[in-house]
Amino acid sequence: MPVDADARWAAILTACLGLIITLAKGIDRIGKFEESWASYRKASKSMKREYRLYINNAGAYAAVGDEEQAYRHFVEQIEQIIAEEQQLFWQSREPANNEQKRPAKTATD
Repeated sequence: MPVDADARWAAILTACLGLIITLAKGIDRIGKFEESWASYRKASKSMKREYRLYINNAGAYAAVGDEEQAYRHFVEQIEQIIAEEQQLFWQSREPANNEQKRPAKTATD
């Protein structure tokens, strides 16, 4: 019984699509792109919030009378946000299980 040509192409196409999806998901998992994107977005939103507080002289900036001190505080806050984002980035790049050094095997093992 001969296999229909359309059915053969459908099977090949399905297998190829499955392979492409599997490879793409593997690359995404290795690169941790979703985690990086979420971290960048959080940092971006935090910086925008800090900028709005600074521009509108609100929050911690309302208590500061001097413009230069307010700007210095703004820069410190932005730098803190960047440092936190970098720390999260490097933590996400460490091995998932943070293996400790395993003891050397002895002759009885």
